[in-house]
Parts: sequence; structure tokens; C-alpha cells
Amino acid sequence: LSLQPQNRAILFARDETLQTLGHAHRSKLRGCGHVTLSSTLHSIGVLGVRPSKKWIREWLVIAGDLRDFDSQALAVTLWAFGKIQYKPPAVFLLRWSEAFVRRSHEFQPQELTSALHA
Repeated sequence: LSLQPQNRAILFARDETLQTLGHAHRSKLRGCGHVTLSSTLHSIGVLGVRPSKKWIREWLVIAGDLRDFDSQALAVTLWAFGKIQYKPPAVFLLRWSEAFVRRSHEFQPQELTSALHA
């Protein structure tokens, strides 16, 4: 079986995502809950797309102190940053660590593996 159609679909999704991210403004991200924010970043990681620094900064501002992020959202967020080879600022890592401590009892083995992989 040829994977060419699948590769074309992945490239199309990647290109469409880059174009959409280029036009995504803070107003589109604002109001998104932790599930949408973390899922968006996870999808970007899966596609191997590196958004602009501006987009990442806006994402970080809206994510805030990560207080609402559950264990899955925390894990996929950190995994996605690792996947796109972006080192979050120290203040984000501190907030992530604090959120991890608050929710450490919720983490499943897969979530811990994803976070450690990052």
C-alpha cells in the first residue's frame, strides 16, 4: 500500500494549519477553555507545525496560571512544546510545576510518560 495519499493529507493539514495560525489572533484564543487550548497545541505538535512566536506568546498569556488545566491538559501541553522544540519561559515552567503538584494524584501513567517525554 502506498502512503502517498496519507502523506498528502498530512501536508495539506499542516499547510492549512500554518495559514490558519498566521491569521489567529488573541481574540480567537480568548475564551477558549483549557481543553481547547491544550488540544490546539497538541494538534500543532502532532502536525509538527511551529507557530509564530507571537502566537505562542498569546497562547501563554491566555493559558495564564494553568489553574484550570487538568492532568491531561498539562501533559499534552508540555508534550506539544517538546514536539515543536519550543522551550517555554521559566515562568510557564514554574506555573506548570505548581499545577502538576496540585494535580499529581490525577496523573495516569500515559500522562506522566507524555510529560516526561517532553
